[in-house]
Amino acid sequence: MEIRKRVKSILKKHNICDTCLGRQFHNLYPKKTNMEIGRMLKSGFNYKKDEECYFCGGFFENFEDNLRKIEEELKKYEFRTFLVGSEFPKELINREEKLWEENGVDLCEAIKTNLNREVGIALKERIKKDVEFRSPDIMVIVDLENNKTVIQSSPLYIKGRYKKILPKEKVQKIIEKAFLEKSKSQAVTFYSIGRLEENVVTNFYKPFVVKLKSPMKRELNLKDLEKKINKNEFIKVKGLEYSDKEEITEIKKKYLISYSAVLEFDKLNDEETNKILENLKKVKGKKIHQELKNKIRRPKLNKLKANFDNHKLILELESTEIFSINDFLEKSKPNLKDTIGKKFRVMEIVMDDCKKLKK
Repeated sequence: MEIRKRVKSILKKHNICDTCLGRQFHNLYPKKTNMEIGRMLKSGFNYKKDEECYFCGGFFENFEDNLRKIEEELKKYEFRTFLVGSEFPKELINREEKLWEENGVDLCEAIKTNLNREVGIALKERIKKDVEFRSPDIMVIVDLENNKTVIQSSPLYIKGRYKKILPKEKVQKIIEKAFLEKSKSQAVTFYSIGRLEENVVTNFYKPFVVKLKSPMKRELNLKDLEKKINKNEFIKVKGLEYSDKEEITEIKKKYLISYSAVLEFDKLNDEETNKILENLKKVKGKKIHQELKNKIRRPKLNKLKANFDNHKLILELESTEIFSINDFLEKSKPNLKDTIGKKFRVMEIVMDDCKKLKK
């Protein structure tokens, strides 16, 4: 169909804005905007002007107002890069597809592509931020179906190391709270190596990564954050720096965790201490049956050294990161309580080190 006949046919049937008309002939004039193409093609024709555009619902006709609303939403967030996406009512998509059936699709550009590009170019100029296609800080979703703008802030990853100094405190909660407050995130997920139980302290700085969901603040002063956390008497952190999701993959790899524990007994004679030490030798190298969080696990006890200092039994253990030392002391099969056959009091449990398992 000749171009002028196509334009006449479209203008006769529908109220259409300059941009939506120009989009139907986008490939004919690649150096012009769709709005410029539409205005040029409308020249010399009579057409409806009293209704909103049948194909975009008036979005492009009110482009500047819509852009200002998006810009206002973005002011709530810190970011360096962004990308624009869009959601359309099914009705508008059907209208455009029917128009293509009637007038041809060979010269057209889809409304989604048109809107994403035009909003992206305009926003870049206004807010002086870069468009990033692979991994933007912010995703701007223009939702025409619900007449709103949705801002999706990409997760922020920060890694560091922590040392737990005193028992009876949940390290995770202290660190999570500090990051949530500073980043104004919706949620935070904490990843670390090994199972650090409440009554266990660490003898080294243990690696961790936090994943912050939908942060409004991305430019965090990590040195100040370290100082704030370190005011707490229970833990110390160091080495905070920005990271990525690949670091979580490293955290999830298999590690060997070493522990030391001090158990206190009532008065024992030499025969009893020797018997305890002999029984402990039978446990070394065995797989330990543990039920943790409704999951059955079978970590292997690679190392178990034991010696007495008066009435205190000093243990050195090494196992995989899924190992629960508290479960091993009293519940697992085998467990220390049954193996020893004597009552004891747990004086101290320390996580001493972690090392990655060789392939």
